[in-house]
Amino acid sequence: MGDDRIPFSERVKMAHTAMESGVLFHTSNQYNDALQVLRVAFDENRSTIPKLIIKIGGDTISELRHDIRMNLEPLGLDSMEIGQLCLGTGALALDFANGGKCYHEF
Repeated sequence: MGDDRIPFSERVKMAHTAMESGVLFHTSNQYNDALQVLRVAFDENRSTIPKLIIKIGGDTISELRHDIRMNLEPLGLDSMEIGQLCLGTGALALDFANGGKCYHEF
């Protein structure tokens, strides 16, 4: 959805086709304007918003929360069902790997 070589309106049509098929969507604010394409499609028919797998990341819980907002707000959503956690190599990743306090935040 974020490939700007394809006209925006065509990508919205593709989103509608996928929404109608019932597949899950994988998206991220890292994919160019994919969230804006999806927002237009979602706003045109909010009854068919698919389940989303949203790529989220950060090196701290605060950064992770910020990234979640940066993905949800453009979509006009209040929450997500599935997050693909993409951690770097910092303290949060180490805490996660060791079963640390971050699990309470998750």
